[in-house]
Amino acid sequence: MDTKERNHQYTICLCITILQTYPLFSLQALSGNGHLSSHVLSLLNTQPMLQVDYTATDRTLEVFSELSSDLEAAGVALDQWDPLESPPSSLLGADLLVCNSSGHLLKEPRRVLPNMAAAVKEGAFVLLHTLLKGDILGETIAFLRTQNLQQKDGLLSQAEWEELFEASSLDLVATKKSFYNSVIFLCRRCGPQRTPIVLSVEDMDCSWVESLKVS
Repeated sequence: MDTKERNHQYTICLCITILQTYPLFSLQALSGNGHLSSHVLSLLNTQPMLQVDYTATDRTLEVFSELSSDLEAAGVALDQWDPLESPPSSLLGADLLVCNSSGHLLKEPRRVLPNMAAAVKEGAFVLLHTLLKGDILGETIAFLRTQNLQQKDGLLSQAEWEELFEASSLDLVATKKSFYNSVIFLCRRCGPQRTPIVLSVEDMDCSWVESLKVS
């Protein structure tokens, strides 16, 4: 996916998120070693009226050592989190979580994705840029970069990703696929099922007001 196309795909997904959330607490998982999605940060910063708190995380903070001053200048906070574990309390309640695994395989996605979903609040979004099993780019990178057969579990088909989203209480909102078969998934964390309450408002004594307060 070239830069112009990638920005276009990210823009579509981020517009959906921005329309639903203000201000925006944005969190990026596994963003060290060149995986920080600068495209998302730059696109968010083009919205002058949008207040954005952006936090980049990785398993160790050492991976940010060469970029820490640039990230600080860009207003990006740093925190430590291995998404194989539950998110720390300081990272809970994000409006948007971004994970760019388009250049590597996401380790143990069946463990990682539920933890990523737990980091965002109900109704918030998870944006995942990844590769697909069965497509040329994904299979090539898996072959070149994967020595351990167990690590190939990180390469899933689109159907497998969709099953995992459902199991992680994420609704798939949008899918954008590139010419080279990397894919961007935008998901939204499900909220509790709400049961509608029907009230009769015909009584002249307005007794239904108290029922409305309780509901």
